[in-house]
Amino acid sequence: MFSKVIGGLSPGINVSDISYEQLHSSEYRFSIKAKKDTPFRVLKIKVTRSKDNQNTTASGKVTYRAKESPIEELSNQEAPLRFMPSDTEQESVSLTIVEKGGKLILLPNPGSRFVMVENKEELFLCERSKNGNLSYNTKKIK
Repeated sequence: MFSKVIGGLSPGINVSDISYEQLHSSEYRFSIKAKKDTPFRVLKIKVTRSKDNQNTTASGKVTYRAKESPIEELSNQEAPLRFMPSDTEQESVSLTIVEKGGKLILLPNPGSRFVMVENKEELFLCERSKNGNLSYNTKKIK
């Protein structure tokens, strides 16, 4: 997966670059590892419906906070995501991850699931069911 970033091409984030940290309230917190000699990487996050949500809206908020960033605009990125029942495409956001890594904070609303895209494959990160139950990926995210 490639994306235009600051006048060039940047490689995508691998699932091995992310580790689950903690659940704070209903926010999922992940750590993104530093990667030397790779100033910018792309992380694509999509929102979709949770397992128990087949026909209503899914939504939430994605936040990335860099440890250190050479560009101020990249140090704190935030984006709302919304998936409407009438849409055929899941809404996604591409975040620019800087070399030193940082924190990824995901806040799914009830009935919503967040997945990351790695080489066109969608990997489950976390979800909040319609009744408020919270779950996250314990298998691939280490």
